[in-house]
Amino acid sequence: MTENIESQLPQWLGIIQAAARFQKLFITGCPKSGTTWLSTTLNGHPQVVAAGEGRFAWRLFPLLQQAGGIFNTDQKNNGGSEQAYIYDAELQLVMRSFSEGIFLRYLAASGKPASAVRVLADKTPQHILSVPLLRTLYPSCKFINIVRDPRDAATSALFHLALNDPRPKDKYVESFITESWKVHVEAAVAAQERLGPSVILNVRYEDMHRDERNVIRRCLEHIGVDWSESSVESCVQSGSFEKLSGGRKRGQTDPKSFYRSGTVGDWQNHLELNLARRCCHAVKNLMDRFGYEIDAMPGSGATVAA
Repeated sequence: MTENIESQLPQWLGIIQAAARFQKLFITGCPKSGTTWLSTTLNGHPQVVAAGEGRFAWRLFPLLQQAGGIFNTDQKNNGGSEQAYIYDAELQLVMRSFSEGIFLRYLAASGKPASAVRVLADKTPQHILSVPLLRTLYPSCKFINIVRDPRDAATSALFHLALNDPRPKDKYVESFITESWKVHVEAAVAAQERLGPSVILNVRYEDMHRDERNVIRRCLEHIGVDWSESSVESCVQSGSFEKLSGGRKRGQTDPKSFYRSGTVGDWQNHLELNLARRCCHAVKNLMDRFGYEIDAMPGSGATVAA
């Protein structure tokens, strides 16, 4: 039998208060850009829990906002009481109470002692599109956004996201690079310009390959947790490709695995050069901003410092 809601109310209120003491972090990026690798890596830190993909600000909260607007319009058009209108602040409190409960479930599932944890993170790539709402719900929250060469991201998507897509390969790749990658990276750039690098840290997937410890150290500094060598090493071990893939080395490919290859520049093995160039010219300004050259060798380009 379902427990009486009156007896659940104090617990619900307690959840909101208990979760408020933790720093909230949102790990974002275009899909197939390394958000899972980044979150698994950060989850290796004893003060961080980063092991959940809630999707709430991307999928659920817009529906709640829409429902509130529809209800208010119906009240207005059909003689309903103004006192029953749902105000934005009320909806936002409902949203926050829902997400706080999710964050605490992440903490409980992690097995880490709450007294040791300082940061609770959600890894939802598309939450970079919800930065304004999330900053309203969590005014002190932070973001770490990971950017990947659009050609490699599209190649990874071909093996994982495009399996049931009816479009021809070239159309899928073009859409992924010129629409999905473009929208997500533009959102990350705009958010960082608006809020500053102290709130949103952009890192490159390629830099994690090239200089993983330094990138991890920057991430840990960004969220305000211990960034000693031992903490960085713990993160490195947690995000090890060999560990995540079940024993394979980087470059040993399993097309059926979520951790398929773990390499930089694999797009050259799967995308026609003319297709890649055509798609990349449409996003050249964004690629230039993050040090990706259309005609460069894989892995080249400047390191992004913010």
